[in-house]
Amino acid sequence: MTRFRRRARTAPDPDATVLRRVATRLALLTVGLLLALLVGIVLAVYLTTRTLMLGSLQDTVRSEAQHQVSSLKEALHSDEGSPRRQGTAEIESGSSGVIISFADRTLTVLGSTDSRFRASLPDRAGAAGAVKQGMPRFSTVAPGADHYMIYTLPVRVQGQVVGVVQATTSMHQYDQDMRAVLEVLLLVGGVSLLALAAIAALVVGRALVPIRRSLRRQRDFVADAAHELRTPLTILHSSVELGLASDQPDEQGEALTQALVESRHLARLIDDLSLLARADSGALTLDMQPVELGQLVSETVNGVEMLAEDRGVRLQTAASGVIRVLGDRGRLRQLLVIVLDNALKHTPPGGTIGVALSEVSGKARLQVRDTGLGIEAQDLPHLFDRLYRAKRDRGTDGGGLGLAIARWIVEAHGGSIAATNAIPHGAVFTITLPLLVLAHRSHLAPITSA
Repeated sequence: MTRFRRRARTAPDPDATVLRRVATRLALLTVGLLLALLVGIVLAVYLTTRTLMLGSLQDTVRSEAQHQVSSLKEALHSDEGSPRRQGTAEIESGSSGVIISFADRTLTVLGSTDSRFRASLPDRAGAAGAVKQGMPRFSTVAPGADHYMIYTLPVRVQGQVVGVVQATTSMHQYDQDMRAVLEVLLLVGGVSLLALAAIAALVVGRALVPIRRSLRRQRDFVADAAHELRTPLTILHSSVELGLASDQPDEQGEALTQALVESRHLARLIDDLSLLARADSGALTLDMQPVELGQLVSETVNGVEMLAEDRGVRLQTAASGVIRVLGDRGRLRQLLVIVLDNALKHTPPGGTIGVALSEVSGKARLQVRDTGLGIEAQDLPHLFDRLYRAKRDRGTDGGGLGLAIARWIVEAHGGSIAATNAIPHGAVFTITLPLLVLAHRSHLAPITSA
C-alpha cells in the first residue's frame, strides 16, 4: 500500500494577494503613463527635427531661385529685346545639389543646369499654377525612384509675369536622415521604456512596503487585541460562574470582587483601544492652548506621589526656568501619567524616579529616569508598538497600549519620544516638544522630592 505523507499547508496570505493585484495595476498604470509621455516626447522630437530639416532645405532652394531672377531676365530678352531660342540660356551654376531651370510664361524651357530637365520643367503643373496666380510655391515630385523638392518662383517685369525659375533639389539625403533619426528615436525610446518599466516596478515595490507593513500591523493588532480581550473575559466568566455555583458568602464575595477587577481592566482596555482607533481615523481633536510645562509636571508628579510612597519609590523633579508649549493640557497630563506609571512598575522598592525638564536646542525636553532593571535589547524597537509587552512584563497588569498612546500624544503635538537604557542600570524616556516661546535658561534645581 502506498503511503502518503501529509504536509501542512498554510492558507494563502490575503494581504499578499491584494497587494500583488494593486502592485500590478499600479505598475501598468505607471508604465502606461510613462509610455504616453515617451511617445509624446519621441513624436515631438521627430516632428521638430523634420520641420527644421525641411525648413533648411526650403531656405536653400528659395535662396537659389531668388539668386537666379536676374539671369532669367537676361535670358528672356537680348540686348535688342528679342527672345532667345529654347535651351540657349546661360545659367549660373547653383549650389551643390540644386538644379536651376528657366522657362518663359508659356513654360518653354529656356535652359537648365541638368540635361534631364532641358526639354520640360521638373514640375510643369506647379509652374503653370505659379504663372497663373503670380505666387511662388513649393512642391515635390517623385519621378521613378527619385524624390525632389521644387521651388517655383514667378519673375515679373513691370508687374507682368514673364517667366519662372524652378530650383530643384533631391530629397534622397533628407529622407535618409529622417529615417536615421526615426530609427535612433525608436531605439532610444525602446531602451528608455524598458528602463522606465524597471524603475516603475522598483518604485511601486518600495511604495507598497509601508502599506504592506501597515496591513501586517493591523492584522497583528486585531489578533493581539482579541487575545488581550479574551483573557479578562475568560476570568470574568469564570468568576461569575464560581460565584453562582457557590453557597458560601465569602466565596461569592471573592468571585464578585474578581469579576469587578476584571471588568474594570476590560473597560480600560476597551477605552484605550477606542482612543487609538479614533486617533487613527482623525476623529480626535486637541484643545491647543499655551501650557506652562513645569507647572504641569509638578502637578502630575504630586498626583502620583502617594502611589510612589506606597511602593517605596522616591520621586525627584527638576526644571529649568519657565517652559511653555502649545498643547492640549489634558492629553499632556495623560502622557506624563503614562510615562510615570510605567516607571513605577519597573522601579523596585527603595529606587528613585527622576523627572527633569529643560530646554535643549530650542525645544522642551522632558526626561523620566528610573533605577529599575532597564529594557532588554530585543524589546527596545517594539516598546511603543500597540499591545506589545516586554517578556518580563507579561502576566502583569496592563494591556500594552499605554506607551502607544503616549507616542500618539507626543506626535500629535509635533514632538518625539524615545526610550534608552541608563547607566549603570534603569531606563530613560525622553520626550521632546516644540516650544511656544523661548524660555529663560537656568541651571537644573530640584523643586520637589519625595
